[in-house]
Amino acid sequence: MAIGIKKKKPLNPIIEPFSSSIIAECVAFSFSIVDAVTESNVVAESITTSSSSSVSSSSSSVIGEAYLAPVWSNQSSSSSSVICEAIANNLLAAVMGINIYDEGILVKENTSCLDFKGADVLAIDGTGGCVQIWVPPAAYVSHFNTSDGVTNGVVSNISTSSRYISSPSSEGTPFYTGGWNDLAAHPCTRTGILTWSPAQDISLVSNSTTFTIALSGPQGVIETYTTGSITGDGVYSSSNIELTVSSWAADSNKFRAGISIQVNLDATLSSNSGRFALTIQHNNGADGNFNYTQPNVFYDTQLYTFSINTLLSTLNTPVTKQISGVYYMKEATTFDFEISDIDYSNSDSYPTTLITTSISNFGITPNPNIISSDLTGWTNDYNNINNSWSDTLAINNTNYRVCGSSAQFTATPQDWVAGSTQTAAAMQVLIDTYTDDSTNGANSITENFTSESLRVSSAGVSWNSSSVLASGDLLIHCSKAKTQQIDFTAYLPHNGTSIINPDYSSSGGATQTYYRFYTTNGLTRSGGVFTFTGVVEGDLGSDILIDISLDGTNWYDCTSNYLGGALVDGAGCRVPGEVMPNLELTLGTFTTNDASGIVPADSIMLRITMPSASAVELDTANFTWNI
Repeated sequence: MAIGIKKKKPLNPIIEPFSSSIIAECVAFSFSIVDAVTESNVVAESITTSSSSSVSSSSSSVIGEAYLAPVWSNQSSSSSSVICEAIANNLLAAVMGINIYDEGILVKENTSCLDFKGADVLAIDGTGGCVQIWVPPAAYVSHFNTSDGVTNGVVSNISTSSRYISSPSSEGTPFYTGGWNDLAAHPCTRTGILTWSPAQDISLVSNSTTFTIALSGPQGVIETYTTGSITGDGVYSSSNIELTVSSWAADSNKFRAGISIQVNLDATLSSNSGRFALTIQHNNGADGNFNYTQPNVFYDTQLYTFSINTLLSTLNTPVTKQISGVYYMKEATTFDFEISDIDYSNSDSYPTTLITTSISNFGITPNPNIISSDLTGWTNDYNNINNSWSDTLAINNTNYRVCGSSAQFTATPQDWVAGSTQTAAAMQVLIDTYTDDSTNGANSITENFTSESLRVSSAGVSWNSSSVLASGDLLIHCSKAKTQQIDFTAYLPHNGTSIINPDYSSSGGATQTYYRFYTTNGLTRSGGVFTFTGVVEGDLGSDILIDISLDGTNWYDCTSNYLGGALVDGAGCRVPGEVMPNLELTLGTFTTNDASGIVPADSIMLRITMPSASAVELDTANFTWNI
């Protein structure tokens, strides 16, 4: 008879030798032709044989989607049904053979061996003497901690932080380090309940595989657990180790599931810190064992809380300059900073930076980060206390200014989370590291009030910035021209002895005036345009007066319009049309060649006046000559 094989045939093609005495024990057996779909007999006992091993058939039909099933009878009491079944299968394969077809075309008759080749076909040993042929091959999920299938079964290591391990009183008291208290950074965790999981579902060859989880440390095995057979979704656990199975499902002739392993470190280590490692093995039957190892990690229970107390900041050595008689600190001025009480910085592991600081409004950068070697009295002991820190730092910011604000020193302990920030008493400071940027060119002049280098007295004499202002003088403070009304004795670097700042708070009643020269550097000019910032059109006349002079005696009002003819004292010189911040002026029938008296040749003199109650703060006063 001929049997056409298409997808699978449970015939065993392996031919094994059997002795005649064993065959004789199976007195007679027959083969039934079985429908491969319904598993029902098509022709019962259509082929028979006996111990003589002769085979006869009552049917010569070609069988398609069917297979031959052996049925034996009258076997001796000493024979095994397993042996008889093996004999029947082998006789059938040996005597009858199999005809192989490819899409209905005969390839070979009476074949006794099938060898499946190529990436697109898979032959596996099934059940009941059946070999299963998969075309295309079954696409299995990956094994545990591999990516050898269609999923990612790899287990990731737990997230850790690189930290230093402190020294216990002795190894194991109160925790084990395994030599990691060596002042080198090691992986650490603060999490007491940890979870390991493959990224996606993994393969289980059957419903009888198991997992073995072992937690160990320098002291040896801490806890181990082997699950029972994994048969479906559920939780498998010991006292401190738990394995959860989810999404259990068939995967061709295997199974697949999501796996999660959770370990309660805090309970396992009795709430102590300690170094540990973890191994997980999936005992996956015929597919073999698949392993994962979590490298050593230090678990930190943080036995004590890191704290700092008593911060202090003081002026050490001031380096000063003066503007309008007021002392300001500048580059190279030094301050002392101190934290006098630092406790438990190491418990039971610690980061590189122990304390972060903020030194605001001092003109000092960067803020210092404090490490263990910066501390006085520090050791690597887990219960180290009574440390301190101090440092002397200098102003190093350029073009920096603090106009009487609070300078503040704060510090924050750094551990797994930031601790409580402590603050030193505020310091009221005057800091100015700007350099003179006034310019006096042939065609334009810039005044940003960063200094008083071009300022002159009402008599045209160069200004002395170290002199205390008279009540009628305008104050230049932090790049602004303004009325006085400030007590500078409240601000460092004032110390009342070697450095004494003035008290301008009581100055008032009189107008405050500022003078300076604008020169053409030998060129003849008859007018120009001022550009002011910090003042608006509505301020003119009431809160600020602006005048110019060619001789220091006769003054021409830049806030009133020019009415023509030669200018006289008090006459307006403003050219109509410009609106603040621009203000255009004219010398009328005069030119800069007419400069005389205290005004240098080819120059004009500027006077700015503010009533004592004025709130105007003039930022810039730039001037461009008309060409």
